[in-house]
Amino acid sequence: TRLRSNPMISYLKLAKDTGKSYETIKKIIRNFKYKKIIKRTRAIIDTEKIGYNRYLFLIELYFLGNEELENLFNYIKNHKNINYTIECIGSWNLICNVYSKDIYELMGIINELKTKFKMSIYSIEFLRVINNEKEFFNVLQK
Repeated sequence: TRLRSNPMISYLKLAKDTGKSYETIKKIIRNFKYKKIIKRTRAIIDTEKIGYNRYLFLIELYFLGNEELENLFNYIKNHKNINYTIECIGSWNLICNVYSKDIYELMGIINELKTKFKMSIYSIEFLRVINNEKEFFNVLQK
């Protein structure tokens, strides 16, 4: 759980906190990576500190053919403000993670999508993501 709450913790600090040697911690982490217990490490950037706000676009589509859907996906995939998209079943067909400097840039992205894909996109709603922190709970812990 120490690694989950602080994945950037140094081997030295982890060794001190757990009472194990530096070399033992290094060996354990290397073994975890080899066994795919640790699948990846990644940086989580506080985008607000660099002037970007995070939004989720909730997009409802008309029924699309494969070519239209591929064109839309390619466009979204290559858009500089959208870093990932999830396909959904339900009220919305796509959820996109979007970053913009201000509401004017955000509305520009929405208008751009609605104009370029007016025959594909039925509606776009958006939500502002205020806090990006994750909390982990162990429900089995006594």
